[in-house]
Amino acid sequence: MRIRPRRTRAVIAASLLLCAGVPLVGAADTAGAAEPPVAGAAALPPGWAFAAGELTWTSPVPLRMGGARYEFRDGDRTLGIPAQDGDVLRLAVAATPAEPSVWAAGRRLDVVAPARTTTPAPPDEPVATATADPAERGPYRTRRRAYELPGLEIAGYPAPVEVVGEVTEPIGRRGAAPLVLLLHGRHSTCYRGGPGGEASGDWPCPAGWKPVPSQTGYRYVADVLASQGYLTVSIAANGVNGQDAFLDDGGASARSQLVRHHLGLWARWASDGGDPWGGRFRARVRLDEVVLVGHSRGGEGVARATIDSDPDDPWAIAGLVLIGPTAFGRQVPPGVHTTVILPFCDGDVSDLQGQQYVDGVAGAGPVADGALRTSVVALGTNHNYFNTEWTPGLSRSPAWDDWFAPDDPRCGDRRAERLTPAEQQAVGRAYVTALVDLAVADDASALPLLDGSRVRPAGIGRASTRVHAVGGAKPLLYAPGTGAAVRARGLSAEECAGYEVFGPFSIGSGCTERWFELLPHWSPTFTVETAPAPVALAVRWRRDGGSVTVPLTGSTAGADALDLRIAGEPGSAPTALRVRLRDASGRIADVSVAPATLWPYWGQSPLDKVLAKQFRVPLPTRGFDRTAVTSIELFPSGAAGELWLLDVAAHRPALTPPTAVFPPRVSAGRVTVEEGDGGGVRTVDVPVTIERPLPGGATPAQVWVQLSDYSSDEPRVGFPLTIPPGVTSLSVPVPIRSDDVFSPYYQSVQVTLLAGPGAVTGEYIGRLDVIEDDPAPELTVDASEVTAAEGDDLVWTFRLSDTVDADLFWTVRPVAPEGRFPELDTDDLPAEWFEQLGILRPEPAVPLSQAELFLWIQFAPGQTETTLTLPIGTDMRAEPAEGVALVLEGFDDPVVPNPIELVGLVPAS
Repeated sequence: MRIRPRRTRAVIAASLLLCAGVPLVGAADTAGAAEPPVAGAAALPPGWAFAAGELTWTSPVPLRMGGARYEFRDGDRTLGIPAQDGDVLRLAVAATPAEPSVWAAGRRLDVVAPARTTTPAPPDEPVATATADPAERGPYRTRRRAYELPGLEIAGYPAPVEVVGEVTEPIGRRGAAPLVLLLHGRHSTCYRGGPGGEASGDWPCPAGWKPVPSQTGYRYVADVLASQGYLTVSIAANGVNGQDAFLDDGGASARSQLVRHHLGLWARWASDGGDPWGGRFRARVRLDEVVLVGHSRGGEGVARATIDSDPDDPWAIAGLVLIGPTAFGRQVPPGVHTTVILPFCDGDVSDLQGQQYVDGVAGAGPVADGALRTSVVALGTNHNYFNTEWTPGLSRSPAWDDWFAPDDPRCGDRRAERLTPAEQQAVGRAYVTALVDLAVADDASALPLLDGSRVRPAGIGRASTRVHAVGGAKPLLYAPGTGAAVRARGLSAEECAGYEVFGPFSIGSGCTERWFELLPHWSPTFTVETAPAPVALAVRWRRDGGSVTVPLTGSTAGADALDLRIAGEPGSAPTALRVRLRDASGRIADVSVAPATLWPYWGQSPLDKVLAKQFRVPLPTRGFDRTAVTSIELFPSGAAGELWLLDVAAHRPALTPPTAVFPPRVSAGRVTVEEGDGGGVRTVDVPVTIERPLPGGATPAQVWVQLSDYSSDEPRVGFPLTIPPGVTSLSVPVPIRSDDVFSPYYQSVQVTLLAGPGAVTGEYIGRLDVIEDDPAPELTVDASEVTAAEGDDLVWTFRLSDTVDADLFWTVRPVAPEGRFPELDTDDLPAEWFEQLGILRPEPAVPLSQAELFLWIQFAPGQTETTLTLPIGTDMRAEPAEGVALVLEGFDDPVVPNPIELVGLVPAS
C-alpha cells in the first residue's frame, strides 16, 4: 500500500534518519518519546535518502526520458510512482521502507546486475520465406508535406500540445487513399547543439532550443506505404511528453485526444476541404479503414484512441501496430486487427508489457471479436532504433542505444544477435506493412506472416522473429481456468496463477517464482493486484514417458491444424513434444511432427523471459475426423522439465473481418470531501460514468474495481462491478475515517478500474481525497537561544498546543552562523556521541554546518512536549565563546508554517 503524506510535510521516521553514512540525531526526555538512533541501526542502501517525508533515490547514471515508468517498491510491495528531478527520483511516503528498490518496466535500477553467462542458443527451426514482400515499394512516387496548426488545449496540461504533422502522399493515385497515422513515443522534447548537444524534457522549448522532430523518425515506413498508395501522417507529441510525468495514466488520455484531433482534421479536410494546401486533399482521403501505428507510449496512445473512438465518429479504426508499447491501462482495443512488435533487447519497456494487447482481458481470456492479434518477438532489436530520430548517427538531436548491459551475451555491444539500425528498421517496416495489407487491403498473402505460421517476411535479412497469434479465424478450443478436466499420467499437470493475487481469487499455486517483470503473459499493472490473475496449465515431469490429456471444446471444422501456445523455463534444455489426437468417434491419431524447440528465449540474460511460442500440430487428412477433434494428448520428452500451456486454438488458413465492437466505456470520477467529526468510518460514493451503455437485454458487462488507501496499511480491496444494460452511471462506495484530532496524513484512496468482460475503460483511475478539517496544533520552543558550558548539554524544549493522532517528525539542520559568533566544530562534541550513531567523528574537524548532520525531533501520538539535546564535550583548553545555529523547517507544514531558528551558545572557557 502506498501511504502518501502531505507533499510538503516534514514527517519522517526516526529509524530512517541514519541513512547512507549520514548521522541523524535526536533526543526526547519525556515519556513516550522516541530514543535517539544507536550504533548498528539499519542504514538505507547507497543512493537512497529519506527526509521531510520524502524518499529519494539518486541515479549514478543519467536518467533519460523513455516510455517506461519508474516505480518505488518496498520488498514486493509497490510504494508508488516517483517524480523525476534530473537524475533524482522523489516520492512522498510516511513509513520506513525496509527494502527499498527502484524499477522501470521490469528492470531494477538501484543495484548492478552481476555479470552473466549464457548457454549456447538453440538452432533456429526451419522457416519459409514469404514469396510476397509486404514492404516492397509500390508503383507511386511520393511527396512530403508538413503542417503546423494552433495548439490543442488539454485539461490538466499547463501548455497547449502542438498540432504538427508530417504527410507522405502517393503521387498519381486515383481515388481516395486510405490513411495510416503514426504516433511516436516518450523521448526528449527539446534540444540544442545537434546530436552531440543537450536534450531536455521541457515544454514549451526554451529560447534557443528546438523541438526534437520525433515525428520524422518513421520515414522509412511512410515512404513505402505512400509508394503503395496509402496516405501516411506522422504526428508530433512533444507537448504530451513534456507534461505527462505526474499523470496517473502516463499521458494515454492526452495522446488519445491528440490522435483523434488529427483524425478529425483529416476527416474535415477530406469532406469539406480547408486543408493547409488549398483543399488538395478534398475527396482524396479515406478514413473508413484507418490504421494507427504507435511506438512506446505512443502505442498505448493509439490503442486508447481506438477505445475512445465512437461509432458516429467520421473515421473507423481497422488496424493497429504497437511497437514496444506500454500497457499501463491493461486493456485490449476491441474489434481491430492488432500486431504488437516486442523488441527482445528492449532496454526501456523491458518487461515487454505490450504482450497484454494480445493475451486479452485479465481474468477473461482473449477477446472473441474476430480480430487477429499477433505478437512478434524481434530478436536483436532494442527500443529506440525503430525511430531514426532516436538512433545515434541518424538523428538531428541527442540519441542513444537504450540497451543497458554492454557485455550482455545476447544484446550487448557487438553481439552477433544485435541488429544494426537499418536491419531493425527493416523488421519494423515489414510487420507494419503486413498489418496494413491485412487490415485495409484484405491481402491474404500477409496472413502467414501474422498468424504464427513459420513464415518470415522476405525483406528482413538475417533478422529472426518469433510470432504467435490469437483470434482471427482461430477459435479457442481450450483455455486454463475454464473448468476443463485435464488428465495427467506419469507427470503433474495443474492450473497455476500467473502472479500472486492479494485477495481471494488466486487459482492454485504461482506458475513460477520469477519476478512478474520477466513474465509478459502474466504481468499485472502495479495498481491492480487484487484482480483474478491469468491462468496457465503447468506441466512438470521428472522422467520420460508421461503425458497430459487436454479436452477440447468447440468445432474444428475448416481447420487444418491446432495451434498451441506453450512457454518454457528460459535456459532449460530444449524439449520436443509427441502429440496424440482423438476425434468425436474415439479414433486416435499419432501425429508425426518435427521436433521443435519450445523456447528460444535464452537463459542467463538480464532479460530472461517466459514467453510463449506457437506450436502447430497438423490435423490428419485420412482415417480421422478433423472437423471434430475432442482432445489432444501431449508427451513431453526428456528426463525432467517444465512447460506452461496457455491455450489451444484451431488454425484456419483464412482471413476474416473482425466485428466492429463498441462496448461500454467506463470511467472513474474524482471526489474531494471534508473528513468530518465524531470518529468512526463512513462511506463516500465515487461516481462511475458509463458511455455507450449496453442495449436492453444485453449480457451485463463487468469491470474490476480496486481501492488503494494511501493513508492506511490495510490490504487493498478489490471487487467486480457489474454494468447492467441501459445504465449510464454507477458509484463505488469508499470508506473514510473521521475524528476530532488533527492528523499529519491526508486520506487519499485511489479507485482503479480494470477492463473486464464486455467493457473497456476510459479514465480508469479515480480518486477520493479527504480534507483534514481539524485545526493543526502550533509548535513552539520555550527558548530559541540556550546556553551550556563545556561538559553540559544544549537543550531546546518544544511544545505542541494540542495532541495529534500520529507520529510527527521534523529535521533540524545546522547552518552557518553568518559571523554572529564563532561556530562549534565536530571536535566540540564527544567522540562517544558519534560512535553511538555508528559513525566516526570527522578527522580533521569541520564546522558543524559542514558536517552534514541532521538532527530531529519527534512527537508520539498524545505527546505535547519533547526536547532536542546536543552534548558539548570537555577538552580542558581555553577557548573563546562559540555557538551553533540551527533551523527547523516545516516547508509550509500547517504545524510549522514558518522556519524556527535556534541558537546554542557555549561561553568562553
